[in-house]
Amino acid sequence: MHVQPAAEPHPFSIALLEGAESVGLQRFPNPNGRMMESSGGCALLDETVRSVKRQSIFRSYVYPIMDQPNITVLTGALTTRILFDEHQATGVELNYQKSIYRVDAVREVVLSLGAINTPELLMQSGVGDESELNRVDIPVLVALPGVGRNLHDHLAFGCVWENAGKSPPQVSRSQTSCFWKTDAGLQTPNF
Repeated sequence: MHVQPAAEPHPFSIALLEGAESVGLQRFPNPNGRMMESSGGCALLDETVRSVKRQSIFRSYVYPIMDQPNITVLTGALTTRILFDEHQATGVELNYQKSIYRVDAVREVVLSLGAINTPELLMQSGVGDESELNRVDIPVLVALPGVGRNLHDHLAFGCVWENAGKSPPQVSRSQTSCFWKTDAGLQTPNF
């Protein structure tokens, strides 16, 4: 996976970082590591772009090994629940082309559905807050009240502006990231 700092950052991105610094946010060389562990900061985002083309995670990691017999890719499949033998995940149930299938794991089940769909699938499978699961008649397998709680999604906003006679900038993605506290008494950034 090729990762690089934002190439040719748009002047607005630079101005945003300068503005963030002017109100006290520390500027970091990238948004990873130290910035994520700090009490706030700003940075240009890293990109997975090579030769002006975005590289997807799938194309970088899975596509080169698609011919291996232990890999099957189903597009349009929806995982509906994790299958358990007592408290051990043994596979998944999925909906594919209007039919329900059971896929058993040989070694392990790895969930990688993101910040929203991973807890959703756990809860659909009976792992989560007991009162929430009871409210929708899902049998409780493991009562874990933290599942699906304390989600802090990324806030993103696009900028639209008007300019006379000039073509608009061609920036198709975010180039900057800022994290800060709206209240100095907070332990971690909330915005």
